[in-house]
Amino acid sequence: MFFRLLEDSVLRNRRRKVLAVVTIAIAATLMSVLAHISIDIGNKMAKELNSYETNIRILPKSEGVSLFLGGVDYNPLKGRFFLNEKDLPRIKGIFWGNNIAGFSPFLTVPVKITGYDAIPVPLVGTFFQRQIGDVDGSQSFETGIRFIKPYWTIQGAWPDDLQQNNALVGKALADALNLGVGQSLQVTPDKGAPVVLQITGILSGDDTYDHAVMVPIETVQNLAGLPDGVESIDVSAMSVPESALSRKARTHPDSLDVQEYDLWYCTSYVSSIAHQLEEAIPNALVKPVWHVAETQGAVINKIQLLMFVMTLVIFIAAGLGVATIIQTSILERSGEIALMKAIGAANHHVALLFVAEAILLGVIGGVCGYLLGMGFSQIIGFDLFTSTIAPSPIVGPVVGTYAVAISLTGTVFGLTRIRRISPTAALHGRI
Repeated sequence: MFFRLLEDSVLRNRRRKVLAVVTIAIAATLMSVLAHISIDIGNKMAKELNSYETNIRILPKSEGVSLFLGGVDYNPLKGRFFLNEKDLPRIKGIFWGNNIAGFSPFLTVPVKITGYDAIPVPLVGTFFQRQIGDVDGSQSFETGIRFIKPYWTIQGAWPDDLQQNNALVGKALADALNLGVGQSLQVTPDKGAPVVLQITGILSGDDTYDHAVMVPIETVQNLAGLPDGVESIDVSAMSVPESALSRKARTHPDSLDVQEYDLWYCTSYVSSIAHQLEEAIPNALVKPVWHVAETQGAVINKIQLLMFVMTLVIFIAAGLGVATIIQTSILERSGEIALMKAIGAANHHVALLFVAEAILLGVIGGVCGYLLGMGFSQIIGFDLFTSTIAPSPIVGPVVGTYAVAISLTGTVFGLTRIRRISPTAALHGRI
C-alpha cells in the first residue's frame, strides 16, 4: 500500500515534481563540476605553476657549510666541490619519481668575450633537451631546461645538445653587444683556451640569464676541467600543498613518530620529495624553493576554499527552492493529508511518504546532475588546462548524497506543516 501511495504521490502534479528535480539537478551539476575539478585541480594547478618556476634546487653538500665573520656569511668550501652528472638518473629513481616533471643541471664559469674584454660574462652550461636513461638503464626520459622553463621566448632556435659550440645569448647581452642569430663569438675563460661559439638563438623572458651565454654543459665542463661536474640542479616536481604535518617535518623532523613519518614520506609534499632526493644523490644538499612551494599551496588552498563556499551557497539556495515547492505541495494536498489522518495515519506515517518522495526525487536529480557535471567538467578542464579532467569514482556517491541531502533538507522545512493540519478543519475546507 505504501508503495502505491508513493507512486501516486510522485506522478501527481508532475510539473511541480519536474521543477523540484530540475532544481536539484542544477545544484548537483554544479557540485559535480566542482568536485571533479577540486579533486584534479591540485595536480593541474601544480603543473601550471611549475611551468613558471622550479620548486627544488640541488646543491653540493659543501654549500650548506656557513661561517659568519663580522656579520658576513662566509663559506670557505663554496665552489670547491661539485655534484656528479652520472648521478642525475637517480632523480627519477626516488619513490615520487613520477612526480618529477623535469630537471636541468648547471655549471657556470666566468668568461670574457673577444673584443669586449672589459665585460665579464657568465658562461652557463646546462641541458637543453637531453635523453637520459634511468638508474638501471631499462627506460629513458627527456629532460632539460626546455621542460622546466617553457615560458622562455627564443628568437631563433634552441641549441643542439650534441653540438658543443651552439649557444643561446641573453637578450640584454645581445642588445648591448649588438649580437644576432647566426653570428659567432669567441669566449675565453680565466684559465684555458678560447672557444668559438655559434649563436642559434636569443633568450628573453628570464632576467636571471639576460646577461649570460648558455651552452651545452659539456662545453663548460671542458673549459673548467671538470668532467661530469655539476654545481646545481633545478628540479620541477609535482607536489601537494604544505600542511601542518609537512611544516612539522620541515621545522622539527625528529619530533615525527613512525606513523607521521610514513604519512609524510608517502605524500608528495615538496619537503618529502626533497628529502628523498637527498637520500638518493650522494653528497647532495637539496633545498625546496619555499616561496614557489608556498605560493602553489596558497593558490590551490584558496581555490578549494572558494569551491567549498560555492558548494555551501548552492546547497542553501537549492534547499530553499525545494522547501518552497514542498510547502506548496503540502498546502495543495492538505485534504489528502487530513483524510489519511482521519483513517488512522499518524504524523510520522504521512511524513515518511514525503520523505520517500524526496529521496526518490533527490536520486533522480543527483544522477542527472552527476552526468551533466561530468560533461561540463571536461569542457572546463580542457578550456583551463588544455586537458580533460580524470573522472573520479568517489564523485558519484558524493553528488548523489549531496542531491538527496538537498531534497531532504527542503522537505524537512515543509514537514512541520503536516503536524498543523487538522483533519476536521481540512475536510470542511477551512484550510
